[in-house]
Amino acid sequence: MSFRNRLFFFVFGTFLGIFLIRFIFSPEKISKIKEGYSAYFKGHDKVVKFLLNQDDFRRELESNLGILKNDSLFYEDLIRNSDLRIVSRKPCFQYLLKPNNQHFISELLIEKCDKKVNLSRLKIKED
Repeated sequence: MSFRNRLFFFVFGTFLGIFLIRFIFSPEKISKIKEGYSAYFKGHDKVVKFLLNQDDFRRELESNLGILKNDSLFYEDLIRNSDLRIVSRKPCFQYLLKPNNQHFISELLIEKCDKKVNLSRLKIKED
């Protein structure tokens, strides 16, 4: 089989495959799958677990917000239910958290140098 015929079948098969995937799966489902893969490869789960285990950072954030110690689920809920983006990797990691739920925080910028985590910026929603 000549190269031209193989190229034709390859291109035809690729377009047929793309068409079938678009036909079977809705665009919302495809975008959620893409988002899940990109979050996985960025190390999203590792960062969330790391931030959940940072007691000093939790106390710093709670003291800045004036939250009582009785509300222990606030921090965990904030970290788990936020969109996480890695803003910078050098010289220190910077993570931008934007909460999805109805917290009064609009965004948090967290900086991690070595094992130390600092709160760089805290934006509160204005009503």
